[in-house]
Parts: sequence; structure tokens; C-alpha cells
Amino acid sequence: MTILRIPLTEAARRLKQIRQIAQDQGVVVLTNHDKPVLIVVEVERGKRLLEGTDHLAKLLVADNLLSFARAISAADEQRPGIDVDWIKQALRDLQADERAK
Repeated sequence: MTILRIPLTEAARRLKQIRQIAQDQGVVVLTNHDKPVLIVVEVERGKRLLEGTDHLAKLLVADNLLSFARAISAADEQRPGIDVDWIKQALRDLQADERAK
């Protein structure tokens, strides 16, 4: 997956296309003079990412075994693994772009 980059000035003209790409591909990076200024993420995918982050935060602050077990159980119910490959690829694409600059 390659992260699509769109100049910010074109964003207003291409909003319908941006929405479709975000839904199909999961992420669109809007740029201003080749610098990322906004990342558009499809709503459901964004919610899953935020929920996964919330579960991770609960794991990190768990102060006893019961709290830790509850956090793991909640994370397991949410199934964050669905987006693992997408997250890894998005991070690789962003890192590759940073190295290219």
C-alpha cells in the first residue's frame, strides 16, 4: 500500500475523491509544499486505532493482575489485529518518505 499524497490546495476541489480514497485505502496524507499537514483516516478504522491505543494505555498503567487481565480481555474483544498489517505498512511508507526528503 502506498500512502496517497495530495497538495492541500487541491483538497477542496477533490474532497469527494479524498473521501473515497480514505474509505478504500484507509489513509490519505494531504500536503503543503511537500510537507504533511493533515492525515485523513476512514472513520471506522480511526475508531479502531483509537480503541487499540486506549487498550494499550490501560495495559501500561495496570497496577495489579486483575486490571491487567481486564485490559487484555477488552483488547481481545476489540480485535485490534485486523489493522496490524495496515498500520505497519503505513508506518513504513511514512518512514520511507521522511528518509527521501
